[in-house]
Amino acid sequence: GTFTGIFSRHTKAINFIWQRQVISLCSKALCPGHYRIILDCEELSQVHSIAIIDDLIKINGDVLSRKSCSHYQAPVFGEALDNPLLLQQLQNCRDTLSEQWPPLSVGALLSSGSEPQHGFDLALSIKYNEGLKHLADGEFSKAIRCFKGKGYGLTPGGDDFLAGLTLGLAYRQRVEKKSLSEILDLLLFESLSENYLANTFLRQAYDLQPDQDWADFLLALETSGDVTRAMQRICGQGATSGYDALCGFFAAWEMI
Repeated sequence: GTFTGIFSRHTKAINFIWQRQVISLCSKALCPGHYRIILDCEELSQVHSIAIIDDLIKINGDVLSRKSCSHYQAPVFGEALDNPLLLQQLQNCRDTLSEQWPPLSVGALLSSGSEPQHGFDLALSIKYNEGLKHLADGEFSKAIRCFKGKGYGLTPGGDDFLAGLTLGLAYRQRVEKKSLSEILDLLLFESLSENYLANTFLRQAYDLQPDQDWADFLLALETSGDVTRAMQRICGQGATSGYDALCGFFAAWEMI
């Protein structure tokens, strides 16, 4: 189809509305992923429309052949992996991030001893901690309401946390052969909102179709690869979005 409705515009990405989610046109500063078209350029200020028709992509009417493009496909992750190895990699990641949560990220607001003293930040900290308790108690609907739409940024920290949580559970279902489809269905259904960019991240997580940075992180977990370097690339996504999603991802391993 042809896309002209814009959910958000930035120097390095334009998010076009499509079916209550987005198709993102990105500069080469962003990594490949589903629902993304990456151009070999620095910025996108002149772009106002894209069209995807058969084997062609049109950007402001300029035509590209899809056959001449590289196509990203998320890898197929392992099944029934050596659990102790994967859990040790996860613990190393948690230990690394526990010392560097950015201020006002979900991880910082959940950390004991770093709670803000007043105002919106304090209310956010209280709500996030309430949500974490509901997760531990298996009260998933209540937990989702404590995170959904709450926080700062174009995708609030709470939404990024829920996307990371969904990805963590989808990945656990795959590599541990756990039956988590009922929880995953609930997470997706109740987390979707009018924030179409957040919806896109949630659907990717639910379908286990992460972008390249997340795929490299998951593969490193499986193979004793350089998981710290892969994690740091995720941390560079947005102001705190990568950190917030990682916080949710780790929570997926602690709640069940």
